[in-house]
Amino acid sequence: MGLQSIITGAVAALALGATANAADSAVSFTSEGGQIKMNGTPLQLKGLNWHGFQTTTGLFHGIWSQPFSFFFDFLEEYEFNALRVPMDLDLMLNDRTPGYITPEPDEGFPSPLASNTSLEILDWFVAQCADRGILIMLDMHCLDTAGTNASPVFYSSKFSTEDTISGWKAMADRYADAWNVFAIDVFNEPFGGTWAEGQDTDMDAFAVEVAATVHENTDWLIFVEGTSDSPNCTESIDGDTVVCGYGDNLLGVGDHPVQLGKANKLVYSPHTYGPSQHMRDEFTNADFPNNMPDVWENHWGYIRKIEGNDAAVVLGEWGGPVTGESDDVDNNGLWMSAIVDYLTDNDMQSNFFWCLNSDSDPTGVVVDWATFDEVKLELLATLTPEPTDISAIYAKGKTEKGLPAVHV
Repeated sequence: MGLQSIITGAVAALALGATANAADSAVSFTSEGGQIKMNGTPLQLKGLNWHGFQTTTGLFHGIWSQPFSFFFDFLEEYEFNALRVPMDLDLMLNDRTPGYITPEPDEGFPSPLASNTSLEILDWFVAQCADRGILIMLDMHCLDTAGTNASPVFYSSKFSTEDTISGWKAMADRYADAWNVFAIDVFNEPFGGTWAEGQDTDMDAFAVEVAATVHENTDWLIFVEGTSDSPNCTESIDGDTVVCGYGDNLLGVGDHPVQLGKANKLVYSPHTYGPSQHMRDEFTNADFPNNMPDVWENHWGYIRKIEGNDAAVVLGEWGGPVTGESDDVDNNGLWMSAIVDYLTDNDMQSNFFWCLNSDSDPTGVVVDWATFDEVKLELLATLTPEPTDISAIYAKGKTEKGLPAVHV
């Protein structure tokens, strides 16, 4: 459908206050009983990562090839109800000028969105997702457009930890009234981070500080990833010397769980990838992929079984090819099937798959910005066969509170 009717000049003033106010209490997101819940209803999140805002493009990649309506139609057709949006700290603090935006078929050139900044376009996008019952998680993916590998931890010589906290404060101020912004991923893949070591690089302490800041005016869920090497992750599992990947090491939670000031707001969010992305001993085990559940259980699956733990565990990134001719691709297909079985067996079907993008390694579910990878999409449907109807829960919440049912 065309979007012209809802884009006027400066994108209808981009006033998210015109959407449902979080303070109306129509929506409450919690992490309890090992599940993410909305107004007490357990959610099945069928999520995707869609990156681009964390790059010099300052916009979702692919908008240079297709209009926004193409991607909204795709998300609706395949029942995705949540998006993780990678951003960088520099964008949060300073905004930027976005790249080319493909106009809708019923629009002239340039797109009416073209006169807006990156964050203004994100404002508009968040509101459009609210209309469609799509939840948004904001992700601090890196410190600037140099990317993840140049951001081993949440500060640098260019940005202080205080700057990072200020970035999250800016996002909380900006999106406090957007009901469908339900969570933040406090920092992506802190491979240079530590856990409970009393260091400035402690990811667990940083997450608490971020949460305290954003919870001054939001009730967002706080997604916390693992580190890489802290605590020491090297271990013999099923005869293999196994190490952790970026964001994969949540071993520290056993002795040092994250303690947020607000109850039931914590989500542990590991990242994990198979042989298409890196070769490790466990991928060549004679019993592969049947050995993999022992690895996942050791790194992060065990958290849901800790006595007294209430927090959900939700994969924030996973992915890779499912079919192909090379050995690593074939093995990755086995790995992908195995992790779907593991997540299903352990009631962890909510996830954010990497990714939507064509221009990614691994390539996502939209190929060449035009066609869809039906094999991957079928696998995702197997993992999350009944994604929650977010709009229905939202509308019910509005009715129960005696509030207007229409949120825009």
